[in-house]
Amino acid sequence: TEAEAQIVEEFQTTLSELGFEIERTGPNRVTAKTVPALLGRVDQGQLLRDLLSELGRYGKTQRSEELRNTLLSTTACHAAVRAKQILSLAEMNALLRTMESTDKSGQCNHGRPTWKQISLAELDKIFLRGR
Repeated sequence: TEAEAQIVEEFQTTLSELGFEIERTGPNRVTAKTVPALLGRVDQGQLLRDLLSELGRYGKTQRSEELRNTLLSTTACHAAVRAKQILSLAEMNALLRTMESTDKSGQCNHGRPTWKQISLAELDKIFLRGR
């Protein structure tokens, strides 16, 4: 609608922050040049309509915050160090220093632990040392 096209113009920055590059191309027409690839199989047209509806109604949208958090957590997950990935000593140290200065670094965005502390005694038991 013309109102939705107007909302696209008004909220360019918000939409851009969410990974949408959309421009008004007519009185009641918009063209999406870029949508977040991480959305995968989501009905992007319906998602955009929902976002525009909430932006028009509230000026800010809870769905946009949820989407932003989902996109950021998915991006973080895909960029994470994976099992069997070989890191240099410098990379390992940099990762540990970053974790020390990051809130909630003890778990991933899915709630799984990112590290576990094991005492030397426990480690000796695992490898049958001291017997």
